[in-house]
Amino acid sequence: MSNQKKLIVMVISLSLILILSSSYALLRSTRTSQNNYVINVGDLKVNFQDATSSSLNASNMYPMTDEEGALVEKELVFTVKNEGTVKAYYNVSIEETSTNPEFKSVIKYIVKKDTGDYNQPVVLSENKYIDYNATLEATKEATYHVKVYLKEEADETYMGKTFNAKIHIESNQESYVKTGPLLDFIKNDLNDSNSVNDGDTTYLSGTNDQINFNYVWYSGKLWRITAINPDNTIKMITQDAITAITWNINTTYKGSWIYQWLNEDFLDTLESQENIIVQDAKWYATADSCSTSAKPTGATIDGKVGLLNAYEYYQSYKNLGSVDDDTAYGSGYLNIGYIWWQNYSI
Repeated sequence: MSNQKKLIVMVISLSLILILSSSYALLRSTRTSQNNYVINVGDLKVNFQDATSSSLNASNMYPMTDEEGALVEKELVFTVKNEGTVKAYYNVSIEETSTNPEFKSVIKYIVKKDTGDYNQPVVLSENKYIDYNATLEATKEATYHVKVYLKEEADETYMGKTFNAKIHIESNQESYVKTGPLLDFIKNDLNDSNSVNDGDTTYLSGTNDQINFNYVWYSGKLWRITAINPDNTIKMITQDAITAITWNINTTYKGSWIYQWLNEDFLDTLESQENIIVQDAKWYATADSCSTSAKPTGATIDGKVGLLNAYEYYQSYKNLGSVDDDTAYGSGYLNIGYIWWQNYSI
């Protein structure tokens, strides 16, 4: 052993950070290209399980050759498990948290995955990824063994210092992909158990589990398709409430604040709306009493953006029970847990 090796004492601490202990459920996104749609749907959970030890501590470290580094006994062992229902894509990296002095250029590491062999030594400053673009099928897991050591060329600059780092995992879900015109995509998934037809309009009807194919990402907002009109246009509603403004029937709908906000302020946030949104759309908006089970009739109001009426909400859970069935009323896919529709906004 050289004198240089005897002089340098290092403590290496590689701490384990549980950054993915919670569930990322129902990740959904949509992108469009040339009038075709790609929709990602699925439940994803990647669990960064407890390591054999919460940190890797190595005292009396000195510059090592790769052969000596391979013989280091201390190692960090941890397991990544996919507890979701779809394939997971993920990256595992070493993120340095000590910056004075900069250690990445003199730190080497080797990795063994599951029962394989250790890979060739890697300098941290050249590649921080323990595993890149890795995949895990649902319910499967992968176990990693990591050894870290000081490279042979390190000098007295690092004497008596401590290197700190954390393990970082980033992940996403596999795309649940169907391509083609959006109307065809929706129609292909419709059946008697998840839709109703009132003679001219087809409504999606059922629980969230049954209606899990109607998500559209458009203009930075998540929408849900609610109906297919007789002319094959599609009606959508935002997944989340977007305003607290309501329509008071003491004011004509077309002159109300909500009508103005929807068809001016909100409309301006929608991309390429002149090519996507029906420009001569009409909405039932009358002050007459409207039963939730009776289709509205009478006057309609022009407007590119409108409000959901009571009848349309009933159709969203009609497959689950009658209009008087409180369980059915609360179980439909449009029930998001708080009031976003008022009885007098019909």
